[in-house]
Amino acid sequence: MLDSFYERAMKVYTEGKNRIELHKARTQFFEWAGQFDESSHDFEVKMSLFTDWYLLDRPYSDGSAPIFKMNSEDMQLPDNEQGLISSLQECKHSVFEFLKTKKDKLYIKDLFDGQKYLISDFTILSAFTKEQFFEARVIEFDEKLLFTGSFCFHPPQASKYILKEVKALKKRTKKESEEVIQNERKQLINKLFRMKFKTDQYKHIKIEDIYCDNSKVKV
Repeated sequence: MLDSFYERAMKVYTEGKNRIELHKARTQFFEWAGQFDESSHDFEVKMSLFTDWYLLDRPYSDGSAPIFKMNSEDMQLPDNEQGLISSLQECKHSVFEFLKTKKDKLYIKDLFDGQKYLISDFTILSAFTKEQFFEARVIEFDEKLLFTGSFCFHPPQASKYILKEVKALKKRTKKESEEVIQNERKQLINKLFRMKFKTDQYKHIKIEDIYCDNSKVKV
């Protein structure tokens, strides 16, 4: 359902007045993740990440809310999808640790707050390895917890650095408001995302020299 929903959403939110926003968004995303097109080996991975970010996270150029929070009424949805946009708006966007699988279910843990989730109806369980950290979005829809389908898998060599950064963030924001905490988390998630794709662009540089406080590449 999400694949067809996103396809329709991108048609609505990349036309007319949104063409300029799309161009600006692509330029920014390319700076983070590198250029890609349909012939790229990682095209589908990056396209999924871009779609989630463009619709759910990226504010308009004038600083207003992301597209789904501003213009969700533009989508003409069938009855069985009416609750989907609100579910996406309230999704849990975080860095998770893969714990285990059981039949067709996936057990994961949010690195920031330690909350555990049981993801249902997930079909590519083989993509996950034990104690692996990855960026994803979890939504609740039709009484199930599901992934939106966009993932950023961090290399095992980065785990130590990621845990250090999460621990520092928790300490730094211990007495802050929820708004500040969420903003800090989002900034860290985005920084780790940029680091991941720098490892693809600069394969001659050790991963540990990219995932560090004094990264050898601009992130």
